Amino acid sequence: GRRSARSCNHQGFAGRLRSIGLISSDGDKAALLQKAAQTATGQLPEAFFEAAGSIQSDGDRGRVLATVISRDGEEPVSLTRALRVASMLSSDGEKARALIAAARGFHGLPETLAAAGRVLGSMQSDGDRRRSLEALLDADGRNAATQRELLLQTATINSDDDKARVLIKVAASFDERESVRRAFFSAVNTMHSSADQKRVLLAVLTRGGLQADTLREVTYSASQISSESDQSAVLKALSGRP
Repeated sequence: GRRSARSCNHQGFAGRLRSIGLISSDGDKAALLQKAAQTATGQLPEAFFEAAGSIQSDGDRGRVLATVISRDGEEPVSLTRALRVASMLSSDGEKARALIAAARGFHGLPETLAAAGRVLGSMQSDGDRRRSLEALLDADGRNAATQRELLLQTATINSDDDKARVLIKVAASFDERESVRRAFFSAVNTMHSSADQKRVLLAVLTRGGLQADTLREVTYSASQISSESDQSAVLKALSGRP
């Protein structure tokens, strides 16, 4: 009785969503999907996200994603599906808005983390990528798997200043297990600015009780700094540690 009625309702809702996906006007499609998200009960079906993915306009698709993330941002399946649609956006600004909104309910679950990584990897704007990384680190920056994925994404930022700002944010707390440490220092070693390299390494050295392997990584990264004065500042901080 009730189970079959719920199944029929679900199938009927999915059918309506597939019909919405066939509408040619992005504005009309987005408006109907937003209304569906606001009035539906339970988890939104895959058909909803397929219809959202068929919207060509970044603005309209972004509005639908904002509605879904506001509604279901704490629900990992819906959040993962929303991020998969976000990776199809053309605008880095819209991608960043989706990631920053998603960060409020982001807990670093493997599929959600992978979906966030795909969105980050598809972005060209260093500033938008940095803002997104900072929001995700604020949300789940103590999780080693999240740290590693976000550090791998940080290494691909072109701007040394944006890269340094992300690395300094995590310098005082990154997990010292090998996979995370390697991702952190790999990102450091992609930098060309001596001043930014120095800032990041000095931020690491503010930590107490660093493991020997971490100190070796700092020493190696310091050896790559081209400016003698910046290199000397890091080596002095290293030698002054108890």
